[in-house]
Amino acid sequence: MSPVAGARLLVVDDDPGIVAMLSGIFTRAGYQVSSTTDPRAAATLYSTHDSDAVLLDVSMPEHDGFAVLDEIRTIDPDACVLMLTGHGDIESAVRAMRAGAENFLTKPFDREHLLITVERALEQTELRRRHRLRSAQVRADEQTAELVLSRPVARLLQILARKRSPLLLHGERGTGRRLAATLLHRLSDRADQPLLQLSVKDRHEADVRRLLFGGDGTPGLVRLAQRGTLVLRDIEALTPALQDGLVRVFGERDGSEADRPDGGWSAPARLIAISAMSPAQAAASGALTRAFIHLFGALPVQLPPLRDRDRDTIEALAAHTVRAGFIASGTGPEGLAPDALDVLVAQRWPGNLTELEEIVSAALVHGAHADTLTAAHVHAALGDAALPNDAVLAAPFDALRDAQRHPRRAASPR
Repeated sequence: MSPVAGARLLVVDDDPGIVAMLSGIFTRAGYQVSSTTDPRAAATLYSTHDSDAVLLDVSMPEHDGFAVLDEIRTIDPDACVLMLTGHGDIESAVRAMRAGAENFLTKPFDREHLLITVERALEQTELRRRHRLRSAQVRADEQTAELVLSRPVARLLQILARKRSPLLLHGERGTGRRLAATLLHRLSDRADQPLLQLSVKDRHEADVRRLLFGGDGTPGLVRLAQRGTLVLRDIEALTPALQDGLVRVFGERDGSEADRPDGGWSAPARLIAISAMSPAQAAASGALTRAFIHLFGALPVQLPPLRDRDRDTIEALAAHTVRAGFIASGTGPEGLAPDALDVLVAQRWPGNLTELEEIVSAALVHGAHADTLTAAHVHAALGDAALPNDAVLAAPFDALRDAQRHPRRAASPR
């Protein structure tokens, strides 16, 4: 869509004739135009009308155009402002560009040049805004990766995101495998392309083949992913025939296209596979073929279970969930008490990150009227608030679950 379509333009000039002429030109070109002959009202109008661009006269005796430019850029440093100067006024044009204007236009105006210049200025401004948002998103993603996936894994993902070869992520459920796959896509140069995901678990081979490679004139995910990323989860459930098909599409780029299961289309998408098994385990069990394992090269990424992470990591993850809960609701605990952390660290967390987040979220409900999340709130979330002794309270998560089901047995010495 052209940046002109529905763009909001503010015209500021103390000459009513210039304002009327410019308003007419840009209204007919499809812009939403607001205007003023009072430069002192320009900054307020810019904010209230949420303007996309401003045409601002340089020479206005009552209030200098450069002063207005400063006011607008104070409100929005990325504001798209084009200064209007007199013919041959090179000094003002140079000063305008140095002051942060996107461009300048000289009077008298040529209609076509006017429209082209404003449209290009809008395009450039939009590109800068997208780049800034993208940069901010990348920084946020990197911080999330370091928090959730551990710093070594996060740094490895940043490096691997620049690659294009297929990649295998393996680890227990709840260790952040899907998050890692998403971050690999968002940190890559494919971030503006499709990210498609499919779990192949509990699906018939024919259904998976149709979903991946298409059929009856309908494209599959391999083709729909285009130049983006295709994430396959639970790959140990793939049949050998499907594994072979993926090898032919993503591995044998110089092979016979006639043999490809997708009809001869060479897939430019990046393949990221997720498994609960390491390559060695998958090979030993026969779940994955050697050719399929070889497709992912010699650097699979293992995501560590939460029980192997240190106390500081669990504290950071729990505190993050507490803060997020407070921000979302505006009430409840804002921090984590040391005794609550002690209880969390004592668990083995078979459900890993997912389970920790669920338990802390449930504890926030129990502590909705408190300022700090305590051990009592965590015990209530774990379902063992009635357990009778500290030994059981400090037991691993699976023992706590057993104690909840059999409280008398938990109370009896072994």
